[in-house]
Amino acid sequence: MRVQINNLQLAFILANFSLSASVIHLPRVVVDAASQNAWLVYFLLIPFIALLVMVGMHGINTLPHWDVFSLEKNKPDWGTKGFSLVFGLFLTLVLVKDLRSFTSVIQSSLLPTTPLEITTIIIMGASLYLVWSGLEVIARFTEFYLPAFVVITLASPFILADKIKWANIEPIFNMKTIPSLFQATFNALPWAGEVVILFLLLGHVKSLKNVKFTVFFGTLFGLFQLFIIIFLIISVFGADLVRHQYLPAIGMIREMTITDFLDRVDLFLVVVWIPLMFAKLSLILYGVHRSLNKLFGKNSKINIIPLVITGVMSIWIFKNNISHFQFFMTYIWAVAGLGLEVLIVLGFIILVRIEKGNRAKLSKRIE
Repeated sequence: MRVQINNLQLAFILANFSLSASVIHLPRVVVDAASQNAWLVYFLLIPFIALLVMVGMHGINTLPHWDVFSLEKNKPDWGTKGFSLVFGLFLTLVLVKDLRSFTSVIQSSLLPTTPLEITTIIIMGASLYLVWSGLEVIARFTEFYLPAFVVITLASPFILADKIKWANIEPIFNMKTIPSLFQATFNALPWAGEVVILFLLLGHVKSLKNVKFTVFFGTLFGLFQLFIIIFLIISVFGADLVRHQYLPAIGMIREMTITDFLDRVDLFLVVVWIPLMFAKLSLILYGVHRSLNKLFGKNSKINIIPLVITGVMSIWIFKNNISHFQFFMTYIWAVAGLGLEVLIVLGFIILVRIEKGNRAKLSKRIE
């Protein structure tokens, strides 16, 4: 039986995928490049998302319920196997990146004395448990927690109203403005481009009618929440102070107070945001699992090996927070992430055309 999710769940999943992990380091990355103009990056990302959705999904509505990761074909299908290899490589890179970001937040805020290895194993174990529950559970999990996070995000400007300094976000126009904005946008492109996870989900959507609008809306909605957070971080702290913070979003959360009796709003955010991070990590693991199944031509449950390998990789590659942050600041993620995303989009376009050709031949034979 085909696992199905509706368009609303698809929008929520894509919004969370572009928001939950990006909020950790992306604010600092874009501020380092564009200073107090960094909040303008959101508007430059809109054309990129529109182009990616329109080009990448061109013609998909003529192929109802087509799953590129399906195991129904018995003959060797090297096109989809190559696509699965690139897709799995991309998701593994995202998993290592986001897992290390998540453990950094957990260790700095909740478990400062717990060894990094133990924290990593706990996070991966909880994510793996959610994967075993299935895609529908991950979708419902996201559908439950994301609205609560959105409510808090939309209320944040009112909570921080007395701490906002409008001078901190006034655009500065000079000879360096345009180059710095393009540099910040280039750094942000692979974060926004993670929306290519939609190619994993299209085979499970109940109807592909209006799915382009759903993808476009869900992704931009998630990035809009991120835009609000970046806007508030800059307006409260100023660009110069943000550059010296490893986790500026955590610093902003600690500034949020409603009354003298309710001065720990960060606890509410932790309760809501942590499940969303688990939902994203679980979806990534699910995607790696589907990619491996397609590559090796069999459907087997995720075992302990990917869990151990991925956890160890995140610790070995990023030995400390400085090396992890340099991964984003030295354009490694910008080049590698964006390059793989472009390959995935191009590969999907080719596979759609091949599938349409095969179905046309089949229909002629039937006639």
